[in-house]
Amino acid sequence: MAKKAKQYRKNKQVISHVKKQRGLDRLEFLETNGDMKQWIPPRIIIQDKRKAKNKRACRGKWHG
Repeated sequence: MAKKAKQYRKNKQVISHVKKQRGLDRLEFLETNGDMKQWIPPRIIIQDKRKAKNKRACRGKWHG
């Protein structure tokens, strides 16, 4: 299997797990507080590893 396909599948699995956990967190919040208007869902931030590696290589080990 291609590297990109493996990476895509892995990211998709991670995101699905995070979504399930978010649902459980939301249910817990609604049971304790009971108001959907106060619910602020957490955001998913997935860093592009290749982009971050290239940025570090370009900028070097120090900033200045």
